[in-house]
Amino acid sequence: MIARPKPMPDSPVKTPTMRPGANLLMGRNALGTWFTATGGSGDFSHPFTVSVSGEKCRVSPGLVVADVSVEPMIGKVPLSGGEKTKPPVLDLDPGLTNDQGESWVCVEVTPNKEGKLGGEKGEADTTVKVEVVQRDAPTLMGGKTGRTPLAILRYKSAKSRPEVFQIAFFHLRYQSGGTAEKRRHFFL
Repeated sequence: MIARPKPMPDSPVKTPTMRPGANLLMGRNALGTWFTATGGSGDFSHPFTVSVSGEKCRVSPGLVVADVSVEPMIGKVPLSGGEKTKPPVLDLDPGLTNDQGESWVCVEVTPNKEGKLGGEKGEADTTVKVEVVQRDAPTLMGGKTGRTPLAILRYKSAKSRPEVFQIAFFHLRYQSGGTAEKRRHFFL
């Protein structure tokens, strides 16, 4: 048996009756009011969404967060575009695949000699590179540059349009360790 709470005495303040909104079910039972909604597919909009049209690829803006936050570039233009330029597109090379016909859209990070993305006191460091590229391997095992994949492009043939398999990231967290010669790169 469920114990029911005692009814409240009549209050001079009237509260509005709750009503369900669109696509929402509402009911009351001995435990209180319950709500449920349909769980249809929704938009999962997030940074680094990769979309392909023909032999061109567009990547939605996102940040690589380390000691400073840096927006990756395609060429010399940030993903969100510049003041007078549109967001850039990455030209895809259908011949740049591995044996299984896979290619990756990746973020490559080359930190400065201390392993940081920012200079002293937040100043820009010209030796740092954070860019979006197409590669035939998703990661690098060491060296000055670190790489992490954003999406897999799967080609059925050299002339076919690729299927895109998104790897969901919100903002990439980047860390590096080791010496300049034996640097390790970590993406979280």
